[in-house]
Amino acid sequence: QDWQAWSNLGRHLTETGASEEAEEVLRRAATLAGPDATDPHLRLAELYLATGRPTTALVHSERAVTLSGSAEAFYLRGRGYYDVDEPDKAEEDFRRAVLADSRHVRARGAIGVIRAEKGDLQAAAENFRQVVAMDPTNAAARENLARAEALHRQLGFEGAAVAPPG
Repeated sequence: QDWQAWSNLGRHLTETGASEEAEEVLRRAATLAGPDATDPHLRLAELYLATGRPTTALVHSERAVTLSGSAEAFYLRGRGYYDVDEPDKAEEDFRRAVLADSRHVRARGAIGVIRAEKGDLQAAAENFRQVVAMDPTNAAARENLARAEALHRQLGFEGAAVAPPG
């Protein structure tokens, strides 16, 4: 009857690719947890994003935002918006995630991706640079930073897209 155990099991099943079992387990966690628990909704949002169901993920991430306003809830809702091709709403939520937790690496990286897609290479590079500063082993952020700076130079701007940190 411990909803947290069910939620942890659901997260594990999601991570191992057992999505059908994970969905069943996470729904059980949500039922046992009651209406005010955020975690099962976060886990369900993760599952639905991982299985290509962003609209359903938005329902659960919206519930998590309403309940907690946590950085992770905003981040997951932003991912849902991004996946349904609403980049402005996604960026707003990613920014809210960073405001809630300035060290939310995935939200900062997502802002960088959206800024790059919108052609704001300077802001994109700055976000990727912040991710690399917080997580030096983040290969995706390093690659995105290099791409943003290379494209910035290719477009005729001199030097790096942004000044080096420090």
